[in-house]
Amino acid sequence: MFLIVPDEHITDVGELTDSDWICIGFLFSCAVKQFDLRGGGILMRFGDPLYHAGTIPHIHINIIQPHGDAEYRVPLAKDASDREKNYARLLDHRNELRGRGGKDFLFPEIGA
Repeated sequence: MFLIVPDEHITDVGELTDSDWICIGFLFSCAVKQFDLRGGGILMRFGDPLYHAGTIPHIHINIIQPHGDAEYRVPLAKDASDREKNYARLLDHRNELRGRGGKDFLFPEIGA
C-alpha cells in the first residue's frame, strides 16, 4: 500500500484545489510507474470517521496493490469497537512519536 498525503492537514475534501487534484493524479501516475504496479485500486476516505473506516478526520489517498491470488477487501466503515481499538493503537503510536520529540498537539486523548 502506498499513501498520498497532503503537505498540510486537510479535513474537508472541499479544501482540495484543482492544483491539488492535478498533483494527486501525478503522484498516482509516478507510483504506478516507479513501482511497476500492474493493477490495484485507489481509496480515499474523507469527512467524519464515524462514516468511514478512518480513525481521525484527515484526508489521504491509499494506492493498493493486492498480492497474488489472495483476496483483499478494504473496509469502508467500522463499528464502534473497531474505532476504539484503532484509536487506542493511534494513541500508542502518538506516544511513541512524542517520546522521540514529536509535537504535543498531535491527536487528542478522545477520538471520534
